[in-house]
Amino acid sequence: MTNQQSTNASDSASDWQSKFPRKFIFMLALTQLLFTVVIIILEIASLALTRDPNAVGAGIWCAIPFIIACILTFIGLSFGSIY
Repeated sequence: MTNQQSTNASDSASDWQSKFPRKFIFMLALTQLLFTVVIIILEIASLALTRDPNAVGAGIWCAIPFIIACILTFIGLSFGSIY
């Protein structure tokens, strides 16, 4: 990578970071984690109260991708910029 390309890459990184500040991303990730935990708790309560033998806990299964997304977002925030 030449010096000019490196400068352009760092400029685009700072542009991106100025448009999406870390605090805002952290708050979005925290909100997503909160709602995901609420969904899991409500699904567990629903399973505990139902007498339906066919209940599979779809809310728990559907929450797994959101948990993974939250974890990856917090990991990404901890590393900061790669430039």
